[in-house]
Amino acid sequence: FIISAHNQSNSVTTMRITAELLQTLAEQRVNPCSERELVLRGLNLQQLEHLGACPGQISALDLSHNHIQRLENFTPKLSQLSTLHAAHNVINSLDMKNVQRYLPNLKTLTLCHNHIRQPAVIWRLAQSLAGTLDFLSLQHNPICTQQPHYRLLVIYAFDQACREKQEEQQKQKGNNSNNRTSTPTKTIQILRTLDYQRIRPAERKRAQKWSISAAGRAVLGQIQDAKGDDTTAKTFVPGDALPSLMDDDEEEEEATANVTELTAEQKDVLRQILQACQSEAEMQDIQTAVLRQQRQHQGRTPTQEEVAALTQWLQDYRDKQQQQQQQQHQ
Repeated sequence: FIISAHNQSNSVTTMRITAELLQTLAEQRVNPCSERELVLRGLNLQQLEHLGACPGQISALDLSHNHIQRLENFTPKLSQLSTLHAAHNVINSLDMKNVQRYLPNLKTLTLCHNHIRQPAVIWRLAQSLAGTLDFLSLQHNPICTQQPHYRLLVIYAFDQACREKQEEQQKQKGNNSNNRTSTPTKTIQILRTLDYQRIRPAERKRAQKWSISAAGRAVLGQIQDAKGDDTTAKTFVPGDALPSLMDDDEEEEEATANVTELTAEQKDVLRQILQACQSEAEMQDIQTAVLRQQRQHQGRTPTQEEVAALTQWLQDYRDKQQQQQQQQHQ
């Protein structure tokens, strides 16, 4: 393993998590909560990888003040990890299956000052971590101001996910009873603190009432729509992370299945963008995003709206690259 850098022409060097980085730049300490903590803050990391190279069993991980775009790649399973600090990044999505599988005992999560703006991301976060998560902070994300009932949404999402897990646990218990087998019952932990404020029983009741109100049904309807057709993937904001063009629930290796052929115009735009790439990482991001978008078509002929969405996203990415090049020349 060696320390790798991309975009060397830029004034800021982007780092990757490697064994050498963990040995030379990462701080290991026992924090004030008596947790064995690995500190990777302020290293300009853009993605999570090679966490298996972490020395020993860590119970806290600090990834604050980096440029991480997505919560993913928590492999191998970090069974001892109970605290994750990822504030001041550009996180706007997560791999739900990966987080749920490889962070089974996470209790504290701070995601302040990120780019989370879609209710569907909150829902996936709840589905991944409800039952173990006790403390969550999402302050200073766009959703906090854009969603009028943001706090009620988060509380309802986590409470509902806990109820579903309790029902599944009871069902499993009944099946074990019929089969005369016994399985240890795991305690379902409800979310108790949100944005450094205790969640009171009265607030949980308000969240439940909100879910059946007109405003609540509208937001929950958007979340249901996003499960089948991720509308957040078609929204690109210059300066933000590359959008995820596939439902976060799906496995990465399925991205190449049932690929629909690109049009001649799309191929031309994509070819120009790839030629303008300044690093292998950028090229890989674009290729992965296009494959994800193609997979959404599932072998059928894409509609005019879908073709327009992909073409517009590719055009926006090329414009963003040109702006960055102009700024560098200036």
